Amino acid sequence: MAQQRYRLKLSKLQFCSLVDDPAQPNAKLLAIKRRGKADEITATAKLAKLNDELGLAFFWAFTSTNPDGTDHFDLQGDTIDADFIKAAMDFMLDGGGAVDEMHDGEATDGRVVFAFPMTPDIAKAFGVVTKQSGLMIAIKATDEQLAKLKDGTYTGVSIAGLGTREAIKSKPGRVCKGSLYTNEVDGHQHEIYCYEDGTFWVSYATAAGAENNHSHGIVFEDGKLVILADSGHAHELAEGQPGVAVVPADALVIVAARAPRATSSKSVAAKSTPSIAPHNMGSQPETTMDPKDQQIADLTKRAERAERIAKMSGAHKTHFDTLAGDDAEAFLSKSNAERESAVKAALEDDKPIWTGEVTKVAVRKRDGELALQLAKQNEANAAALAKREAEIEKADVRKCAAEVLGGAPGDDATHDSIIAALRKGCDAEQLEKALATLKGLKAASRVGKAAPGASGGAPEPGDALDAFNAGVKSYAEKHKIADEGEALVKYLGTSEGQALKRAYDQTRAYGKHLA
Repeated sequence: MAQQRYRLKLSKLQFCSLVDDPAQPNAKLLAIKRRGKADEITATAKLAKLNDELGLAFFWAFTSTNPDGTDHFDLQGDTIDADFIKAAMDFMLDGGGAVDEMHDGEATDGRVVFAFPMTPDIAKAFGVVTKQSGLMIAIKATDEQLAKLKDGTYTGVSIAGLGTREAIKSKPGRVCKGSLYTNEVDGHQHEIYCYEDGTFWVSYATAAGAENNHSHGIVFEDGKLVILADSGHAHELAEGQPGVAVVPADALVIVAARAPRATSSKSVAAKSTPSIAPHNMGSQPETTMDPKDQQIADLTKRAERAERIAKMSGAHKTHFDTLAGDDAEAFLSKSNAERESAVKAALEDDKPIWTGEVTKVAVRKRDGELALQLAKQNEANAAALAKREAEIEKADVRKCAAEVLGGAPGDDATHDSIIAALRKGCDAEQLEKALATLKGLKAASRVGKAAPGASGGAPEPGDALDAFNAGVKSYAEKHKIADEGEALVKYLGTSEGQALKRAYDQTRAYGKHLA
């Protein structure tokens, strides 16, 4: 049996109270007791936004309607009447927007500094489109109140006042035509009642661990029912239920085609629905569907198809979008369990069964044996090419190392490692300078010649001088410098020139030492 509902008419607002546990994200209405007599009213709402810089806390003080424009009812079946503007105005004028805490009735230094009634008409005047009605407020909180809002001690606001509670008479002749049900969330489900006037109502249920029961708002959007969030969660229609279609009042909907009962060809021809001739009627004339009826049937079929697609889960819809033609239609016709199996099989087919180490190409089961063989052949070709390139690189490094470091301390492998590291870590300009420096060091150490004192001989200054002069000459020719003095100065500014100059100076110093 449907819950009795009531309309609350506010006559006076008294306090805006900061509270610790508002029960609903919009408004929860409590405590109206008798019809025709002023009683206490409270409406609580969650904190919407904080502005730390100004110390403001923004709330829906209460809402009269849901986002879809339908009346907002609390757990007791109460809704605040939309005619609340005068009570809100008097609250700001007479009480100055008084704020207390936990309904203790003692005004604090906090104040309601903004209170704005929001209705569709008012919103439209400001160029804003909304179907929701209610009172929006901002509280200039004290530092202590703001701290409690930040740490969660206070999570909402409650407005207390006076008003009357009147029972809402149900619409005459409102008949429940059928019902649906939601999926299970937090250990509970809801039944959805579908009425003949095109409206819906979600039954009350209690979530696991909750003290109070709750319901949900419900709207029809983009061809499907949307169940709005309440008490921290939302639902969807459970799988395997019939669809809901909303059509214009004057629309003609064909639910199913039937075979005509008439047996004569004359009466059959007068029908607009297709006929099905029994097999023992022989050569009875065929009948055709009226073009308008055919168009309606096609539209109905497309609408049913769109509805089946809309009810798919995310994973099923993602897989469906990869299909085309008969494959797509076959998947659409499957049951939910069959679709789940198809999606799992597709995911299994999508797992890589082989990945190339060089090419990094991944082959999946669905790619087939030919794709696997081609990928392996490409991997072999790429590996052979990489090996050949490595051999060429190794030979090139060996040649450079022999030229630059040949005869220097260390074995060939060490020399190769030095050159390979330089080639890998330097750009072309840096590499040229580094190799020139090594050549200069080689010349300075008299590599390939007798070391000083090794065989009783002395280093020859002339050899180092000849190497330096040769370097100056080569530099001048390379840079087309005719003046010998200019070439000498510039060559001494290079790393190679400096190295050869040091080598020459060392041989001279060694000769003086022997003298």
